[in-house]
Amino acid sequence: MYREKNKINFYCNKNVEIIREKSFHSFPRHSHNAFCIGIVTNGIIRLNVERQEYLLEKGDVYFIPPHIEHTISAINKTQYEYIVLCMNSNVKKYNNNSLCRYVFKDRIVEMAILNMIQNYNHSNNTVCFENILLYFLKQYIKIDHNCKKHTNIKIISLTSDFIKDNLNETFNLQKLSNYANISKYHLLRLFKNQMGVTPYQFYIQEKIKQIRKGLLKQQPISDLVFNFNFSDESHLCNTFKKHIGITPMQFKSSCRNFD
Repeated sequence: MYREKNKINFYCNKNVEIIREKSFHSFPRHSHNAFCIGIVTNGIIRLNVERQEYLLEKGDVYFIPPHIEHTISAINKTQYEYIVLCMNSNVKKYNNNSLCRYVFKDRIVEMAILNMIQNYNHSNNTVCFENILLYFLKQYIKIDHNCKKHTNIKIISLTSDFIKDNLNETFNLQKLSNYANISKYHLLRLFKNQMGVTPYQFYIQEKIKQIRKGLLKQQPISDLVFNFNFSDESHLCNTFKKHIGITPMQFKSSCRNFD
């Protein structure tokens, strides 16, 4: 039986990314640097965030703050469609903060987001679009201050920078903990608490991010394999598809800037 391939379109500038996806893909545990707002436009998805599971249907909206671990999966491998807005600027106050509410089954919220996208498509005014998005977050998003996460910001900053600077090497937790001058187990707890993912998951996410940039700069796959310490092209392509849902070549053809 023929099964339609995943289809993802990326529209991006420096501060905002809009993703339109038609997919069967189930995404592994991950987090984002951006604040993400998603709308299910067809089908059903399963969202797991902060140890809670939600079944989202057409019209449902979800919010994921920066550095909050989550998964999105298909139900019984059936196709779903959604739109995601990713806001990269002016969202630091939401970093690693639990929300009072992650899911809205509310037609008004859905229409507000869709209208934002439609208005942007007509005006192509990026600054206005970003301001409206920030206003929307202020209106609808409340941080759960009863769920505080205690972290050591200096250690996390050091270790995350170290990981970013060493994406061309094999991941080594012991080397990372030696650099931070704390035990591996303490580092794992601190890092997961602050960044939403383990150091290794963060290492993979950063590789994917840099591969995306490399692809858009027309870097050959063979160079990216070498630069980011993959065993071969197949290894890179499989890892990329696992996290993005499409192959590197499909990503290149589906992404465009809207500056």
